[in-house]
Order: sequence, then C-alpha cells, then structure tokens
Amino acid sequence: MRQSVFIFLIALLLGACSNNDTSTPEWEYNIVSFEGSKLPTVYSPNDKEALIELSDSQPLHFPEASSIPNSLNLYGKEGWELVNVYTTVETVYPKPENDANTRTNTINFVFKRIKQRGK
Repeated sequence: MRQSVFIFLIALLLGACSNNDTSTPEWEYNIVSFEGSKLPTVYSPNDKEALIELSDSQPLHFPEASSIPNSLNLYGKEGWELVNVYTTVETVYPKPENDANTRTNTINFVFKRIKQRGK
C-alpha cells in the first residue's frame, strides 16, 4: 500500500512538472543595413583637393560610431535580439596601387524575435 501511494505521488509530481506548451517558437527576422558613403561624416565642401581625391577606389565612410548603437538600441527596446553581423563587399576600379580592389560597402545587422501571436 505504501509503495502504491509513493509511486502515485511521484507520478503526480512528475506530471505537475511537465510543460504543456511543447510547441517550437516561430521566429521573425529583420536585417538592418548601414551603407557606406564616399564622403566622410565631417568634411568641408570648400576643400576641393579633398573632394577630388575621393575616387571610386577609396574606402567608404560609415555613420558616426554613436549613431549605429543608438539605432540598434531601438530594435532592442522592441524585443529584437542581435544574432549576427556581416558585411557586403564590392569590387572597386581602378585598383589602388598597394591595396586590394575590394572594400566593405554595407554593414548588416541580423535581428530575431519570437513571432507575435496573431500577426
């Protein structure tokens, strides 16, 4: 009798610990891209020599360091989680003398969050 009660209590305890929601969560993804530009974030439009030197083979400039985290923080407040970062590379012509003829033209941030029910 005691053994039956003990087995019943163990079964009851294990049953209470089981998770009824065994469905796999569905994820939604979002990619946020920051493209580079030929002009630096701070430049003088009157500096003609600097503007002439901005050829197609020059490295690209990206937004100020503070603007990217501020933009990404907005996604975090909406429940998005950063899962990956990758760059897109392009070929440039003419080839710089001592450099490779490729450059990063876009920085991509991949976010995911659990898909909202009813959407």
